[in-house]
Amino acid sequence: MNNKKITDNIQNDKKVVQFLIKSRKCFVSYNVLRLMELFRNLSEEKKELFNIIPFFLHVNSPDYPGFVDSENIPFGIISFYDSGFFKLSLKHFKITAKEIRLSIARKFYIRGLYIMGSSGTLAQGVHSDFDYWVVLDKSECTESQILLLEAKFEKIEDWCKKEYDQSVSFFIVDVDQIKDNNFSEISEESSGSAQKTILKEEFYRTFMVIAGLVPLWAVLPVGINDYQYKYIVKKFLNTDNDYDLNEKFIDLGNLSGIDKKECPGALLWQIYKSRSDPVKALLKSSLIVSYYCGLNKLLPCDIIKENFLSDSFNESHVDPYAVIFNYVIKFYNKICIEELPVIEEAIFFRLCGFPVPKKTNPEHPKGILVKKLLTAWKWDNKKIRYFTDYVKWPEKKKLSYEKKLLKQIKFLYKLVLERSSDKKQIFYMDDLELLSLKNRISAILKRDEGKIPRCSRYLYARGDRSISVSGSDNLWYIYDNRERELRNKESIIFKAKELLRAIGWIIYNSLCLNDLSLVKFQSLQSEITSGKARQFLGIVNDFFSDKKEVKKYYTKPVWKKIFVSVKTESFYKKKQFTFAEMLLKNSWGEYYFLVVDLADIEKFELKCYKIAKVMWGYFEDSSSFNIKYFVYTFESWQNALVVKKIDEIITGFIKNAKRTGENDIYLDIY
Repeated sequence: MNNKKITDNIQNDKKVVQFLIKSRKCFVSYNVLRLMELFRNLSEEKKELFNIIPFFLHVNSPDYPGFVDSENIPFGIISFYDSGFFKLSLKHFKITAKEIRLSIARKFYIRGLYIMGSSGTLAQGVHSDFDYWVVLDKSECTESQILLLEAKFEKIEDWCKKEYDQSVSFFIVDVDQIKDNNFSEISEESSGSAQKTILKEEFYRTFMVIAGLVPLWAVLPVGINDYQYKYIVKKFLNTDNDYDLNEKFIDLGNLSGIDKKECPGALLWQIYKSRSDPVKALLKSSLIVSYYCGLNKLLPCDIIKENFLSDSFNESHVDPYAVIFNYVIKFYNKICIEELPVIEEAIFFRLCGFPVPKKTNPEHPKGILVKKLLTAWKWDNKKIRYFTDYVKWPEKKKLSYEKKLLKQIKFLYKLVLERSSDKKQIFYMDDLELLSLKNRISAILKRDEGKIPRCSRYLYARGDRSISVSGSDNLWYIYDNRERELRNKESIIFKAKELLRAIGWIIYNSLCLNDLSLVKFQSLQSEITSGKARQFLGIVNDFFSDKKEVKKYYTKPVWKKIFVSVKTESFYKKKQFTFAEMLLKNSWGEYYFLVVDLADIEKFELKCYKIAKVMWGYFEDSSSFNIKYFVYTFESWQNALVVKKIDEIITGFIKNAKRTGENDIYLDIY
C-alpha cells in the first residue's frame, strides 16, 4: 500500500492495520541487517558487552552494574521480554527470569532503547562509541527520579569503560521532545537547539531498535504529510481499539522536510566540530548544504525507508552512510563539480577510518563499496596507496590536510550565505547561543602570537600515544614513538626553543592524558636531566589539570592560570638568570607562551619585579583578579628565593589595587 492507497483507504481500518503490521516485519528485517553489520565490526568481547547492556537498564540490582539504592528509581524497558537481548543476558549471567523477578520494575518506564550514529553502518569502526537514546515519558517521572536514572546510567557508562574500554553514552529523551524536534538536551554541547529537523532526520536515518517500541514513522509510507500522520496516530495509537498497536509502536513525530533556516547555524556547528573530526564534519556539512539547495525530492531517511519497505535490502540502498555518500556526490556534481575530489577523499577516509585508515576486507560490504567507489572515481593505485598511507604522512602534512578540509566546510558555509534570501535573520538560534558558538570557533581558528597550536587528529587518536622528547637547552624536539627509529626531519611532530613551551603543547593537546609514562625524555643534551624534565612535566601537568572545568564561551576569555619557569640552571652557575618563561591558560581553554627577557637587568630584586609586573598585567585583564599562579625553578633553594620575592611584589600590587578601589579581588595562589 503506497502513500496514495493508504490515503484512499484511511477509513478502512483493517487494511491500514494490515499494512502497518506488514511494514513492521520489513522494518524488523532491516533492523536485523543493521545489527549484523554492527556485530561484524565488534570483537567477541565487545559483542558480549553489547548484548548485556540493555539488561542493565531493565533491572536494578546490586548484582549488576548500574544499581541505585532507591525504590523510587524509574527503570525497566517495555516489551523487553520479547527481545533477544533478554535471553542472551540470562544465558550470559547463567540465571533464570524467575531468579531476577525481585530486581524487575513493577512499571516499565523506558518506551524504547535505540542506538544511533555510525553503529551498524559501513562507517562503523573498531573504536565507534555506543550512543543510546533512552526514550521515556518525563511527565510520568519527577525531577528526582530523572536524576536517579542519570546516576544509574553514569555507573553503567563507567563500568563499560573500565571493564571493556568501550565508550558508552545514554541520552534520556522525552517522547514529546522528539515529537517537537527539541534536541537541546540531547545533542552534544546543545547544538540541538540550532538543529531540529536536521537532527530528527539523522535519528530516523541511523537509529536501530535495541528494545522497546518501533517508531510509527518507520512503518508508514514515504512522503506522508503531517495531517495524515496525525490522523493515523489519533485513530490507531491514541484510542482504545482491538488492534493492540500501542504495544508495538510509539509516536515520535513525523518528518516531512528540513527547515532551511537551520542550515547556516548547523554549518557553523560543523566548523566547530571539525576540530575533532574534519572528515565527518565535511560530510555532514555537504549533506546540510544539499538539504538547503533542495536537489533531492526525498530525504536520506526516506530513501532508506522506501527501500526496506519494498524489500530492497541491498547494502547501498539501506546503509545510512552509503545513502548519504550518493546524496552528497549528486549535490557536488550539480552545484560545485570542481570541489568533487575533496568529498571523494572524505568518503574514502570515512569508510577506511580517519585519522587512522586501514585496508578494508574486499569480501565484506564495506570493502565492496570502497572498490566500487574507487573504480567510479578512477583512482589509480598510486593515489589509493597515498591516502591509505595517511599515517605515514609527516605531522606538518596532516595539519595542512585538515586545514584543506576545514577550508571546504567554510566554502560550503559561504555558499549558503550567498544563497540566503534573508540576510538579516539567517541563524535559527538565540543570540547567546550564537555568540557562544562563534567564540568556540574563534578559540579554534585564531592564530594569536604566542598561542600554543593544536596537533593533528591522528596524534590524538592513534593507538600507541607515547611520544619522545629530546634536545638541548636551545631547541627541544618531540617525536611520535611510532617513528622513533627514524629521527629525521619529517618524524618531528613539534619543536620549540623552550622546554616549557614543548610541555605546554603536550598538555594542551592531551597527549599524555594524565599518564606521564607516555612521555619519554631521551638523548637530552641539557643541564636539565631526564629525571628533572620528567618531574617538571608532572608539576606543570598537575597545575593545569582541571577535572571539572566549565568553559563559558558566551563571555570574553579571561586569564585563569599562569605558570612561571625561571631559567635556573644559568642562575645556579652564574648566580643570576637572564630570562623567565610563562605558560598561561584562559577560560576558553587556550594556552599561550611568552618569554620575559631579563638580560639587561642586573639586580635580583629588579628581575623578580619585572616578572611580577608582567604577571600583574594578566591579573589586570581579569575582572576579579581570580588567577592561580605557580613560580618554579629547578633548584629548591633558588625556588624559595624567587617565589618569596615575587609573592611579596604581587601582594603589594593587590594592596595598592584595593586602596585605589578597583574590582573586588580574589587571589588564589597555587
